[in-house]
Amino acid sequence: MVSAAVSFGDGLVTGAPEDLAELAGTATDDLFVFGITRDVVREGAHLAHGEPADEFILVLACAGLRVRRSRRRPAEQGVGWRNSPPSVTRVGAPAGRT
Repeated sequence: MVSAAVSFGDGLVTGAPEDLAELAGTATDDLFVFGITRDVVREGAHLAHGEPADEFILVLACAGLRVRRSRRRPAEQGVGWRNSPPSVTRVGAPAGRT
């Protein structure tokens, strides 16, 4: 049990799974920005140093960062249910009548 937890943690940090527990850690971390950022930095560093890099992982990670950024944009602009027009927030009210 302890070795599985350690393997999960290794996969979480390194992003290079060697067994099922590390794969679970890597997959869990990829759901959050840290895992995506880790992959961009790791594969980008490989490319910058002229080493072979997994370009597919790099493209996926960059797309993941873009999607995460675009999903956060409306909240950053202040658009939300609290400050939307009253016709939207009142349940059962016809549009245009508040």
